[in-house]
Amino acid sequence: FYIVNGRIRSLDEIRQVLADAVKAHPQQVVLIRGDRRAYHEKVVAVLDACIKAKVIHYSIATSFQKSAE
Repeated sequence: FYIVNGRIRSLDEIRQVLADAVKAHPQQVVLIRGDRRAYHEKVVAVLDACIKAKVIHYSIATSFQKSAE
């Protein structure tokens, strides 16, 4: 599953949300953030959805967590 703006969404729903967003705001920025349990294929699926929706500004968020020493 995917979460967009606090709501659980399917990949088809994400595709529609992205298409609607780009239609309303051609310069829409998309930030993709997965937690440590996210499968790589899920992130790639969202990247593909961005490309198909013609999102031109997207990035993948990363975070750095210091290990306890």
